[in-house]
Amino acid sequence: RIGRLADVREARGRLVAAQVGAPLPFIPRRCFIIMDVPRGDIRGEHAHIRLKQFLLCVRGRVTVMVDDGRQRDEVLLDDPGEGLYVPPMVWAAQYDYSADAVLVVFASANYDPRDYIRDYEDFRRRVARKTR
Repeated sequence: RIGRLADVREARGRLVAAQVGAPLPFIPRRCFIIMDVPRGDIRGEHAHIRLKQFLLCVRGRVTVMVDDGRQRDEVLLDDPGEGLYVPPMVWAAQYDYSADAVLVVFASANYDPRDYIRDYEDFRRRVARKTR
């Protein structure tokens, strides 16, 4: 789901603000930044069991593939006034980073390696069990 951030443009510059509620549907507990991704590399390629994320490309562009186990879509993030909410149990991968891309990720919880699903077939099995 795409979320629009408060975006104020004026002669002194541009201010973009995110706050809990709209568009952030959770209180961030962690934030990390991805940048300097070599051309052709793919980041992500996993799903989370409980973690929610909000992705915001503040410079450059990056393409995000999201897959809920039934449908797959691609979203281009190239405007810091627009971010992407990735709920739990959605497989996501980020690719086609521009050389200057800076991707900020807000996460709903602290890092927990047990929350990751890193095998796509395992992810598909979990989705299938959940939808039965």
